[in-house]
Amino acid sequence: MLDTLHHLCLESEHLGDESVEHSFETAFSNSLHGNIVLKSHAKQCLQKDSLLREALPSHAPVPSLDTAAQPQVSLPDPLPVPAKRLIAGTVKKNAVLKKYEAQFARSDGKSIITQKKGEITPPSHLSNLPTQPQLVRSSVMKPSLKGQYRVEDLCFHNVVITLIKEGWFNREELSSLIKVNTIYRSMVPEVLRLLTIDFRPLRLPRTGYENQIELDPHRIDMASAAMIHYDSHPGKVIRFINGELTGEDQPRSNIFAAVKAVVSESDFKHIKRILTEGCPASLHYWEDSASKLSMMERGNQKNYIDNPDVVKKTINKEDRYSHLLPIHPFFCFFSAFLRHYSQGMVITPGKNSRLVWDGSSKRTAMDVVMNEITTLEDETEITFGNVKLLFYAYLYNMRISYPNADILLAMADVKACFRFPRMRPDLVGAFGFLADIAYCLATAMVFGSNTSATSWEPFRRAIEALPVVFANRPDLVIKHKDYLDMIRWNIACDDSQSFVRAKQCRLQPGIIDTITGAEKTGPSRIYVDDALLAAINKEKMEMALASTFEAIFTVMGYPNTRLRQCPVAMDKWQDLVVAPWQTMLGLRLNTRRLSVAILPDYRAGVLALLNSPTWRPGRCKFHVGQAQTLVGKLSRLAEGAYWVHHLLSHMYTSIAHALAKNTEFLNDSSVDFRRLVNTIRANNYKCSEVGSIQGKTIRFAMKEAAKKVHHCKREFFSNRTMRLEIEFFRKYLSPNSGVDWETSLGLMIKRTPFARTFGDACLHGAGGYLLELKFWWHMEFEDDIVQRTLLHKKDNSDGDLISINV
Repeated sequence: MLDTLHHLCLESEHLGDESVEHSFETAFSNSLHGNIVLKSHAKQCLQKDSLLREALPSHAPVPSLDTAAQPQVSLPDPLPVPAKRLIAGTVKKNAVLKKYEAQFARSDGKSIITQKKGEITPPSHLSNLPTQPQLVRSSVMKPSLKGQYRVEDLCFHNVVITLIKEGWFNREELSSLIKVNTIYRSMVPEVLRLLTIDFRPLRLPRTGYENQIELDPHRIDMASAAMIHYDSHPGKVIRFINGELTGEDQPRSNIFAAVKAVVSESDFKHIKRILTEGCPASLHYWEDSASKLSMMERGNQKNYIDNPDVVKKTINKEDRYSHLLPIHPFFCFFSAFLRHYSQGMVITPGKNSRLVWDGSSKRTAMDVVMNEITTLEDETEITFGNVKLLFYAYLYNMRISYPNADILLAMADVKACFRFPRMRPDLVGAFGFLADIAYCLATAMVFGSNTSATSWEPFRRAIEALPVVFANRPDLVIKHKDYLDMIRWNIACDDSQSFVRAKQCRLQPGIIDTITGAEKTGPSRIYVDDALLAAINKEKMEMALASTFEAIFTVMGYPNTRLRQCPVAMDKWQDLVVAPWQTMLGLRLNTRRLSVAILPDYRAGVLALLNSPTWRPGRCKFHVGQAQTLVGKLSRLAEGAYWVHHLLSHMYTSIAHALAKNTEFLNDSSVDFRRLVNTIRANNYKCSEVGSIQGKTIRFAMKEAAKKVHHCKREFFSNRTMRLEIEFFRKYLSPNSGVDWETSLGLMIKRTPFARTFGDACLHGAGGYLLELKFWWHMEFEDDIVQRTLLHKKDNSDGDLISINV
């Protein structure tokens, strides 16, 4: 019955038949026998599976069903023109036009009635308001079966807002709706109020956005009014507003023409799809309402709830730049096209706080999380991981070709790169979330989706490739002079300056073309959103920067700060000092030394961790989480001191031992986990059934097992060699240790081997030699080692034998 009612609500204006009105009234009268039946049915919907909660923040109280205790609410007048009368008028109009067409039809069969196309009739309650832009449909981001989300089992609350909008309730019936529970009590008067609001200004250019210091309540009202007009369907709202929410002003044809020749066919298809259809590549999902409501009940993460001021500031920033569209929170409950995802906050001192969309965390095997629903099969490949080594190799080749010239370094940061790809309009509710005073439609890609990085990658690779096309263009230097004048230069160099040499080989031949003698122009290198640049003098660096700016603007749109933020992060750009050394990706690059080093601040942070109570001198115990944190920090040191990779063997062994021991305690863990394991064993579930209940149960069990093993607080003793390694790092991370924590780029990139070493060991010692370098070495083992070899022991029965393979 409710499916029929919902269908008639949405489709009656398009059918143009008298039977529609009769069917609508019959369906309505059969389903709602007065206020008592209405109230009873709504209660049943709200009590389904005991999962329904208010579409409000997670800390809000559960809606009360005690109508007697609820205060009276003053209701605005219902709509002045009931929808039934509008439908009846449409039916009569169509009948007159049909009769006229039949009587005066043309001989060629063409209609004599003007057909208006591409327009949407403004709502009747807006007819007397000042003229605003026409309500036209967007020409991009059209509906597609590749991007759809909806609650499958529609209930009364999914259509009640449409019924109120269409005028199906009189004042007495509206008063009964208010008494259903708390959420109805807040929704009904709000809907009636919002019906009087003109939402057409949402289509106007949003100037002055940079001055917005908090969410604009009137803009929330207008977006909510649009939601009501479009039957709580967010996709229609986004297409109506268009503008920055869909990237309407992006010169798509120009972008396609510019990148087609420089990117792969696959990347070009993804760029075209993202700009014209949106992200992700594919998602068609209809969800059970109980599943949706359980996620609403979960609310947001603790660090989100505990930092309300930071959250408000961050949400305002995201709205300011049109990365989301806030509406009233009750829509999350009443709309069949909206969902909630738990939100967290990443708060780092000295950096902007970041909103994190949690599409992975599950509390039960049957929880529906989007990162399990969105497939990566149709997404593009991620390749930014090799960018650092490619850039190191480029610097090495530059030094080969220019052994006595200063190589300058610079960076440009792409602003909000993961937000650049826009969401498919029909999926903005599938990725949306509740944020205290508003429900946020996710109009841009979110941080936390498994498709976020893949959606940016084709654009990143296009920006990398385009500087080859724009290379050596002095005209671009003039064009972008205003930006180049913002930065500073540190290029002083005297004749006595010495440079570390680079040796040419087959794999690293330099950057000079041996045939033409000209410098070969390679692609830029962009690590996620950081463009890494190098040039041998100021003139060439200016052209490199200008070509990179031109590439970014060609792909992401030329700056129009009156309407949107600049694609380049101007705060970081204005702090740039071009020099032969630069902090890039948390490392210190020096082209004179041709090296990469760990920053002093990072070294100090690792030393502080080693001196903390967990790892202080004399401390011999640890649990897995503490050891993993420490090894992660120490491993990062290897990016600047390559030899660190060889010093962590005992720590890895200790962690592996601890993990193995923790696994033994899985069966002694929580009752819920043991029950989960027994269920899998009893039903003989197969991992191949990934889309079934069995598959979900197995994946959840594996995830829970890994979590319990890695988060176990059981303590282990660190052995002697592990403690020695910790003391080594404690000693040499000291600022006055004399260790630079620096590595030559030539040791980090692939090079043609120029010598071969031979070596071996015996029971007395070990040694080796290199003929090309005229070098040999030999080391005798200490006597206590030799005494424990096979020279003096027949076997390892006492566990004291040392193998020469050690």
